[in-house]
Amino acid sequence: MKDQHFFSYSVPSFDGSIVVGDTTYATVLKLGEEASPNLNFTLDREKVVNYMKLVHEGAINEIRKEFFYVEAIRNLRKKIRFMNLNFEFQNDDITENEFENELKENESKYFVHVSLLKSEADFYILKDIVEKINDDLTTDDVADIFSIDVSTNQNLISTTV
Repeated sequence: MKDQHFFSYSVPSFDGSIVVGDTTYATVLKLGEEASPNLNFTLDREKVVNYMKLVHEGAINEIRKEFFYVEAIRNLRKKIRFMNLNFEFQNDDITENEFENELKENESKYFVHVSLLKSEADFYILKDIVEKINDDLTTDDVADIFSIDVSTNQNLISTTV
């Protein structure tokens, strides 16, 4: 009994549904005046702790997934800005000096800075995102879109695409 924790929750009445996975269970619980208004639950402490860890890890993975989505959009915007600037330069709308100064003064607007994958979980998150994109992405595409250092993460990235 040392690994169990006792919870007591008072419920005067409950009328609703419980959803477990893809299944919905219709539940009606009515406690009359003669019944005890307390429902007692005995839960295995280890199972509760493990469940909370899973919930926490899932939340962290969702935050990391959002980071990768935002990073991908930012990097694509940088690529578009660079292509527009280069187009202006190629069409002689701006001089070479103006082109170079713009890149030098506003480097963060045009250049993608790469980093390492922080964990193996990041690899699986990226793999999931790339599968959802469902396009013929090369290793370089994935590296550019998600700011991943190809030289260090080559094996991981190549298994993603």
